[in-house]
Amino acid sequence: MKTLRIENFGNPMEVTSIVELDSIPVTSSQVRVHLELSPINPADLLGIQGMYPQKKKLPSTFGSEGIGQIVEIGSDVSHLKIGDRIILPLGFDCWKDEFVLESKSLFALPPGDPKQLAMISINPPTAYALINDIIELNPGDWIIQNAANSAVGRYVIQICKDRGIKTINIVRRESLVAELKEIGADIVIVDNELLHNQIPEITADKSIKLGLDAVSGNGTNLLCKFMGEKGTIVIYGAMSGKPMLIDLGMVMKKDLTIRSFWLVHWLRETNRDKIKTVYTELTKLVAFKKLSAVVDSIFPLTQYQDAFKLAISSGRNGKVLFSGPAYSD
Repeated sequence: MKTLRIENFGNPMEVTSIVELDSIPVTSSQVRVHLELSPINPADLLGIQGMYPQKKKLPSTFGSEGIGQIVEIGSDVSHLKIGDRIILPLGFDCWKDEFVLESKSLFALPPGDPKQLAMISINPPTAYALINDIIELNPGDWIIQNAANSAVGRYVIQICKDRGIKTINIVRRESLVAELKEIGADIVIVDNELLHNQIPEITADKSIKLGLDAVSGNGTNLLCKFMGEKGTIVIYGAMSGKPMLIDLGMVMKKDLTIRSFWLVHWLRETNRDKIKTVYTELTKLVAFKKLSAVVDSIFPLTQYQDAFKLAISSGRNGKVLFSGPAYSD
């Protein structure tokens, strides 16, 4: 089987190679799965560069989520069958074309767009938790977010639309305004063109209760300007690559709460039954095309350099995915 191997931390295009490994026999309780699709997430790229909070021991394979199809089942496996599509275990080194997995925690996915199902494990639950588990939000409440064109940002827009929560969305390009409004964004603005004193007019004097920050740097301070009193800002990313900047006087005057969110902690601290319920709900939303993210391109594992080059570029429009032997366009 083929796998992408990272030998040293550094530029993904320079430290990655593709290697051939022997297949592993399947025991009575296991299944053999062929990779269908696996996205390249920012956390994967940070991990390869050695910049992620949890560093892997090298050499290693990366790829934090994806889906595959069962091609062989053990003699004791009765709840799955050959041809079933399954979610690969979260953080399971997905960038290889074959896996042997214990079947106990696996389940067959409902029919749906494989590209969307391949991205269900990380960004959709992140968006879900940001909207549902930080503060109480009711229909008609307002939130603001930067990096609104990111996968999480798009999921936030769609979840808020479904719940009747209003969104102000900050992007870097004018061309994204109509696109995000089409999926349910209420207000889309380009960087700093919106003045904080215009907020009461836009929100009909309702203060903004929640700010979502995936940029850090000055992006954090910009959100602070727009927040209402006693609002909450959640930092869940640092796309700028810079430490967050805040005007402490403004934070104190407005009595703002600033906190972080990391899906790893949410998964560790949340009741297992709730996590299962959340993933089941998200899977249904994806299957019924109520939740989606844009995909730019799909590359086989052998074209990893082209995939990484596009994934780290600023001009792409959507996610970059790796495909395996189970994928058919």
